Amino acid sequence: MTKKLVYLLVCMLLFSIFTGAIPSKSFREVIDDPEYTHTVFAGVAFAQGSGPCHKWNQNISNAYVSGDYDFEYASMIVYDKYGDVLNREAYDWDSNYSITSYPTSIFDGDYKRIVGNHPEDLPDALNASGNRTVSNITVNITLSWLGNATINVTITVQNNEATQYNGHIRAFITEIISRYKTSEGDPFHFGFLGFAINENFSINASDVYISNAIWNGNNHEDEHGKDFGDISPHNLQVVTAIYNSSNGYVDETVVERIANNPPYEPSDPYPANGSTAVDVFVDLSWKGGDIDDDPVTYNVFFGTNSTPPKVVDNKTGTIYDPGILNASTTYYWRIIAWDNLNASAIGPIWHFTTRKNSPPDTPEQPSGPNNGTAGFEYTFSTRSTDLDNDQVYYMWDWGDGNFSEWLGPYIQGVTVTASNIWNERGYFEVKVKAKDICYAESNWSDSLTIHIVKPVIEIGETTGGLFRVKTVIKNTGDGEATLVTWNINLTGGLILLGRRTSGTIESILPGEQVNITSRLIFGIGRINVMINAKTLNGPLSTKDQKGIVFLIFVMV
Repeated sequence: MTKKLVYLLVCMLLFSIFTGAIPSKSFREVIDDPEYTHTVFAGVAFAQGSGPCHKWNQNISNAYVSGDYDFEYASMIVYDKYGDVLNREAYDWDSNYSITSYPTSIFDGDYKRIVGNHPEDLPDALNASGNRTVSNITVNITLSWLGNATINVTITVQNNEATQYNGHIRAFITEIISRYKTSEGDPFHFGFLGFAINENFSINASDVYISNAIWNGNNHEDEHGKDFGDISPHNLQVVTAIYNSSNGYVDETVVERIANNPPYEPSDPYPANGSTAVDVFVDLSWKGGDIDDDPVTYNVFFGTNSTPPKVVDNKTGTIYDPGILNASTTYYWRIIAWDNLNASAIGPIWHFTTRKNSPPDTPEQPSGPNNGTAGFEYTFSTRSTDLDNDQVYYMWDWGDGNFSEWLGPYIQGVTVTASNIWNERGYFEVKVKAKDICYAESNWSDSLTIHIVKPVIEIGETTGGLFRVKTVIKNTGDGEATLVTWNINLTGGLILLGRRTSGTIESILPGEQVNITSRLIFGIGRINVMINAKTLNGPLSTKDQKGIVFLIFVMV
């Protein structure tokens, strides 16, 4: 059958399944001169550990992409780098031709054979095979990607002869850039994975034979136990050769690659299109994906305009958090999906309206003590409810010019507490207000008055005498001083006894005073008498006087 063949094949830049690189497109054109009677098929037996296999992998690839010859080929990688069988189906094919040296190229079912790396012999082998007289048949192949490493392969053979045609179909599943590498680390081209179809058939004169198969990479594996569930649809080429049963030679070869499908159109929006009373904290989501299992990214358009602006580019995943939305507002959004081959699918414009929002109720008047002492912490409680069941923050006004931060959020309706310390005496009005998570604020609550008193510790007259120093601790404030700690320390001089005295006074009422005395003092020399005292949680009061110690007598 004379055939002028001009076709375009997508040819990918080198990438491997392991690195996940993305192919780019180029084109291969098969010239019409010389004219072949059919497209030649070459099955090439390789071994990973062979140096000549590495060189032949490059040479036959160069001849293929040059477009000077009308042929297709499959790299049958029979042995791994250790010399063990790598692919059982490739090994069976290899055994059928009794191949013992690698590389060996079988042209048109062994019409011609090249053993080793001999690029100078390639033109003659291809031309001789391509100019054979072959049976008049027409072959077509269609492929579809079903997802999850699964391919639907359909082959149609039309018998244009006046007599019955008996043949054999082999459909070679190959990776354009193979997962398997040569001895020098370059990937094989059109590396064989398995047969989609491998069967005998017969066709009556002027009749058609159709063969269909589903090939799932998850169900096939190499002799290392690694399946092919990771195949990429855009790195696959199926080469189909039709062998004539009368002589075992190939009468026709066809190839097909899986066309790229665009991603699925984004669908099933959440919130549903036209939804009302949508929560202001809603996360947007949608369904996406790609029938080819290509990686997909999404552009997100979102806003209050009916033609929303783009807010996210190349987003992975199908959930978008727009932040806290405004209440009683209509929002518009759309999603555009892109696969890694630049095919896109534009979703429709969806819209939804957020719910109305009411502020929280005015909080209850704070509960807590009405009296306290400066320097001590006091705790107050309150609660507020929210009609929208929103969580609630609280801000406290402590009546002294200080305010708390917004505390929370808390579940609406539960009792919450906050604490404060006043350092000065006085009457303070404590009140609180609430804010929901949509920023709507309540009024201030009724106030609670707390009276803060403050003890003030002073050190009175200090005197000396025989063996001791005496002084007075006074409470000149308006609150009880509790757990008053005091120290009398002597510095300087030669003090043999009584250099330091300390003690605690349980309580000093407002306006009262307590006398304190040092331990027995014995020494000599000029001294500094340092006295300090403080009440619990209060400031330190100090007094410093000079003095002299003469044995048992202290003068200050």
